[in-house]
Amino acid sequence: VVYIDDILVFSKSHEEHLEHLRTVMQILRDNDFKIKLSKCEFEKPEVKFLGHVVGAHGVKVDTDKVSVVQKWQRPQNLSALRSFLGLAQYFRKFIKNFSKIATPLTNLTKKDMPYTWDEQCEKAFRKLKHALTHAPVLALPDFSKPFEVICDASIEGIGAVLMQEGRPPAYESRKLQPAEVRYTTGEQELLAVVHALITWRCYLEGPTFTVLTDHNPLVHINSQPNLSRRQARWVEYLQRFRFNWLYKPGKDNAAADALSRHPPEQAELFSANLVTLLCMQTRTGRPSGKRAEPDFEYGPFIRHKRKRDHTPQPDGGENFSNLAHRERNTVQSEGCLGDPAASNAARPPSQRDSSAVTGTALSDPTAVPVDDVLSDVRRAYSED
Repeated sequence: VVYIDDILVFSKSHEEHLEHLRTVMQILRDNDFKIKLSKCEFEKPEVKFLGHVVGAHGVKVDTDKVSVVQKWQRPQNLSALRSFLGLAQYFRKFIKNFSKIATPLTNLTKKDMPYTWDEQCEKAFRKLKHALTHAPVLALPDFSKPFEVICDASIEGIGAVLMQEGRPPAYESRKLQPAEVRYTTGEQELLAVVHALITWRCYLEGPTFTVLTDHNPLVHINSQPNLSRRQARWVEYLQRFRFNWLYKPGKDNAAADALSRHPPEQAELFSANLVTLLCMQTRTGRPSGKRAEPDFEYGPFIRHKRKRDHTPQPDGGENFSNLAHRERNTVQSEGCLGDPAASNAARPPSQRDSSAVTGTALSDPTAVPVDDVLSDVRRAYSED
């Protein structure tokens, strides 16, 4: 598991672990990366990783974080409350009915809501602290065992549970967007499945698994003759997975049902760092010719890029081809650009047959001003 500059290597045996370490070290060496031994831990039964403790028996909350929660005083203002909720949200996957417990607190963060701490807020605060300090251990995914995805939808939101032999490696839920509230029941139920498979794609793309739903028509979705365009698009996406549908009545689908009826206040937001600058072509196919000084935000990246690019590339197209070849297997749906020739997904919706995004890699990234690049991207992705 790799997150930015944190690497977690876990194995089933000592011999397998040594082999995994050799592979990781070789990859780092080949790409000119160095590690600091004082920050490394080797051959540990469990390790702290991104606020969690990961071990052979599962994933649990870091005891240091639990200690912080135990000592947390009652928030005296909105800023302090948001800090507490931010920490609590990070570990929401460990807490059953998190959204329901936190509702009195999250209501205080709404726009134009006066900050009035009442008995309900105090009760929610104490209950949330207790839940965080007594969080269960989530199971580790085991790819030698079959997965089950249990999904459900309600007017409040959609929910899903990833299961293996009765133990959950993960929970997922979110509120419906205003437009999604107007979907038919069948579309909302199918949306729950699509959202779950997108969220857990790293686990589910490859092995055969089972999707359990309490909406019986979904079991026959592939043979239904009259699908809406939205449903047809989702069914096409589901074709990349190998799974079987299984109908499970609502009374036997309590976990996903509860998550769908008590979803988070809003969907989680993700951000990504800039990893590569590409020359963005305009609709006419001509890249901008202006030159810009290094941007304040991207300056360190640009200086690092210049330092590593000792040999200038006279042909930008060849440089981009090499980049695309190396990144061919990059996951495009998570914000990274792979080989645009391999999939239309890398191109803007309004420019499927043009090269608005397929440009050339720059040996000097400052050749195109950042503002011009962003402007070209906005125009390319704007709705007609």
